[in-house]
Amino acid sequence: MLDEMTKQELVKRFDGLAQERHLWKGKNQYYYDDQTRYLQFLVPQGSSVLELGCGTGELLSALNPRRGVGVDFSEEMIRLARAGNPGIEFR
Repeated sequence: MLDEMTKQELVKRFDGLAQERHLWKGKNQYYYDDQTRYLQFLVPQGSSVLELGCGTGELLSALNPRRGVGVDFSEEMIRLARAGNPGIEFR
C-alpha cells in the first residue's frame, strides 16, 4: 500500500503531466488508437463503464457508454476530462 507521501507525489506528478497528455498521446497515436479499437470490440456501446485511472477521459468517451464514470488521482486530469467530455461523470 502506498503511504500518504507517495500518494501526494503521484498526484503532483500526474497533475504536472496533464497539460502535456495530448502531446504524449500524439507521439504514440498508434498505440492509443489500437487500445481504443480493442476496448471498443470488448465493451458494447451503451454499456455502463467505470474507468479507473481515466486520465483526460478520451478512452472512456470513445467507448460511448450509456453511463460512464471516470476516476483518477489527478484533479488536473479530471478537470481536463470534464472540459473535453460532457455527459460523462469524472471523479
